[in-house]
Amino acid sequence: MSSGKMIEFLKSVESRIPEYLDDKTIWRTRWIKPNRKGVKFKHTFERVYLPFKNFQFFINVMHPVENPEWHLHPRPAAFRVLSGKYKSTFSHYEVEREKREYSSKIIAPGQYYEMINPQLGHFVDVITDYTLSVSVIGEPYAKYNNRFKSLKYSGPPVEFIELSDKRKNEIIDMVISYYNHDK
Repeated sequence: MSSGKMIEFLKSVESRIPEYLDDKTIWRTRWIKPNRKGVKFKHTFERVYLPFKNFQFFINVMHPVENPEWHLHPRPAAFRVLSGKYKSTFSHYEVEREKREYSSKIIAPGQYYEMINPQLGHFVDVITDYTLSVSVIGEPYAKYNNRFKSLKYSGPPVEFIELSDKRKNEIIDMVISYYNHDK
């Protein structure tokens, strides 16, 4: 995939999202959290999302954590930060080799970025109370699918649970407020 294509795709999806925000019942949720007491989770976030045929649209609320977990993106993705800031440190990953730091940058409100190289991973270090972002995630990279399955997650055990309807509605309302203010 060529550079900029996922960002352009996200922008086109964003232009239609306000029409989906009116019906909060169509949105799905996921909260990724630790499932053991005393574990300091390395990457915690809340997601509200809409699955489409060839992609998913996510609203992401990320919270600060100690020692963010480095991870690959097994699908092409584009992101836009709506509020808050985080530092994203990117690394190139080669099979059977160590990851190498590639670059770091602060991602601030209004900024877009994409992850379209299946060998590029990163970790996200939230530097404000939280960040609110939107993203589109495409179909898995077929060529690398087996490699992603072979990579073992080394963090603490996690649990994927649904958000409460109240919390889902709060997150959607934050996005409604953002897009209404952005007009």
